[in-house]
Amino acid sequence: FYNTAKSNFTSSEFVPGFPEFAGVDRPDNLEYFSTDDTRFTERAVFGEVGYRLTPEWQVTAGGRYFQFRQLTNSGFALPLIDGSAPDEVAVTLQANGVKDAAFIYKFNTSYQIKPSILGYVTVSQGYRSGGVNSVPPCLDPLPEGQNVCALPDEVLIKPDKTLNYELGLKTAWFGGRLTVNGDVYYIDWKDVQVGGRTENGEVPITVNGARAASQGFELAVLGKLDKHWSIAANYSYNDARLTRDAPNILVNEASQNGDRLPGSPPNQGSLRVAYADRLANGWRIEAGYGINAIDGVLTRVGGRDNGERLGGYTLHRADLAITDGHWRVRLYGNNLFDKYAETGVRASKVDVGVIGPNDFTLRRYYKDVLPPRMFGATCSYDFDL
Repeated sequence: FYNTAKSNFTSSEFVPGFPEFAGVDRPDNLEYFSTDDTRFTERAVFGEVGYRLTPEWQVTAGGRYFQFRQLTNSGFALPLIDGSAPDEVAVTLQANGVKDAAFIYKFNTSYQIKPSILGYVTVSQGYRSGGVNSVPPCLDPLPEGQNVCALPDEVLIKPDKTLNYELGLKTAWFGGRLTVNGDVYYIDWKDVQVGGRTENGEVPITVNGARAASQGFELAVLGKLDKHWSIAANYSYNDARLTRDAPNILVNEASQNGDRLPGSPPNQGSLRVAYADRLANGWRIEAGYGINAIDGVLTRVGGRDNGERLGGYTLHRADLAITDGHWRVRLYGNNLFDKYAETGVRASKVDVGVIGPNDFTLRRYYKDVLPPRMFGATCSYDFDL
């Protein structure tokens, strides 16, 4: 495996009228400028081998060795206060880089207890590459006044690693008309990558937590009621928490052992009922109605440092399709009851207000929401190759 990616972006912020008010010669009203040039490269080799010890018992082992490197040149300028010429953007570029190499493994064994019951155990490792936060590093010494930058300990993102244990069953009942699958799992997670913010400017970044664990179970059921009707349901429970104190994740408050991780709903589930039939002309008609439910999440570790709890929500969807085996026309509706729900937050409520001697209105805080009710149609053609 080989992958390389390049990216370059700039960001400009303007304050019309403020240069004249402050007596600064800056006709373009440019108040802040940043640039970031990044290159990421990854190489890997991987594979696995399986062996059947008996007709009922098999084992599989695999591994992956990989290397990655990320190089970033970034910087920022504050034209209103850095003394630059009216048409100059004085950017001081700084180079940052990160590289790593690692080997991860996977082991699985399964046993066919009965023709309709399969038990399995999996032990595996996971690895997520680190990197560099796309925020200009702070100058040293830090200039007076406004700064939107990352301190040295906010620039680099360390890789995070997991050790995963899973025990499960796959079963079939009533001649295959009912399928029930379930598992329990435990994940030991090191150097957890979670959302944070810079001390200067409160820019959203990725930071590393100390250590965490995620544990829970999953259940999936698929039933064929008759030749036309079927039903599918699944449910999962997850408890994801820090297992060590992490004083450096948040700016104003230390995270503690036992704090719940942000963005991890404890409960999730879905239910879908489907109908299918063959028309007189040979075409097939398919219809379905589904419900998805998700529990509330925290916006910051443990809900600390002005974090919030976003409430859970339930979404309804429906679809109707007709196909002749090649052509397929599908009508669908998502979020049928036009549910309003908040899914994410930037900054916090304390970042809204009037600050400073000139009564500057700060509005960095906002929330992401679900897409509203949506209806649509798709048309596709499948070729026989």
